[in-house]
Amino acid sequence: MMVVAAEGDVLEYRASVSQLYDSNLFRQSQREVSDQATIANVGVRLNKAYAMQRWIADVNYVDYRYQNNDFLNYAALNYDASWLWSLTPQLTGVLSTNRTQQQLNFRDLQSTQRNVVTNSEQVFRAEYSPHQVVSLIMGYSEFISENSQTFNAIASNQRLGLDMGIKYRFTPDRSLSLLGHRRDGRVNGRPLDPILQFDTQFFDYEYEALYVNESTGKSNWQGRLAYVAREHQNFSQRDYQQVVGDLSYTLEFTGKLKSRFSVTRNVGPFETANSSYSVTNGLNGLVSYQVSDKLQASVNLSASRRVFGGRGQFDTSGRQDNEQAIGLNLNWRPIRNVGLSFTSTYSSRNSTLSQFDFTDRLTAINVELRI
Repeated sequence: MMVVAAEGDVLEYRASVSQLYDSNLFRQSQREVSDQATIANVGVRLNKAYAMQRWIADVNYVDYRYQNNDFLNYAALNYDASWLWSLTPQLTGVLSTNRTQQQLNFRDLQSTQRNVVTNSEQVFRAEYSPHQVVSLIMGYSEFISENSQTFNAIASNQRLGLDMGIKYRFTPDRSLSLLGHRRDGRVNGRPLDPILQFDTQFFDYEYEALYVNESTGKSNWQGRLAYVAREHQNFSQRDYQQVVGDLSYTLEFTGKLKSRFSVTRNVGPFETANSSYSVTNGLNGLVSYQVSDKLQASVNLSASRRVFGGRGQFDTSGRQDNEQAIGLNLNWRPIRNVGLSFTSTYSSRNSTLSQFDFTDRLTAINVELRI
């Protein structure tokens, strides 16, 4: 759920309840298990400006309760807080902290265990632009990911990062940034394993070009292209290098009919006896129609191919997953402070390893109140 405060709002409270039905909760190829869940959410959002400073905070408490598989029940405290600081109009930046808690996606887990992942991040970033055209960027970050259960494929870890770069503004709405990142990482809660070749220390390097276009015309595109590399302290056979990125395009056909299309390529660790990482290439399309000033309908289509590469103790299995999904969403806001939504998504996966195949239908009804 995402809420955007109206212009002039400083403090906003909100609460929502969702009823969710999942036809294949554990994303299994056989012996599918369906279940219903009730998700309750209460939160508060602050957006406050004073002189050249702005403070933004968003805090949510979310409670997940399953009807049959109650061992999966959990409560999450999520927050995102930022100080958009400014010493002078030329020297600005952000100091932020955020945390999210969520059950690990059963697409990856391939079991019925409860594994709540807690991700937290602290970021400091400074930008110096003496003439509001060229900016020098410097930043520092700390990222921590913790599994509530052991999950070696995407293990608990901590990363300390340094960021440097330069930005050129073509207009106030359009810019091109060239950025470099280095992150020193260590794996938490898992010892060095020379047999399975699980390492305890790694280094991430990323070099990216980022084009941002925030103009409000009928068509708009923005994109990112990056080179990503991971090096391990002890087991170089788990190292990888990939070119990744994304390109998105939005098009407004009419005042009521809008669309968004994107192409993505991502890489991330996935350490097993047969793989060290996975690369996912995806296509996404969204078309929305404003039926009235209170009702909006949208259709979302996506397709992806995920290839598992590298190797661990054994040669790669050659696993490749193809996923497709189609979703329908209806949003009705009869009055400003009350919202109702209905979402239904059908998804499927076909894998070269048949035990990873699945089909699933996810349906949810949500009621929201905000003041």
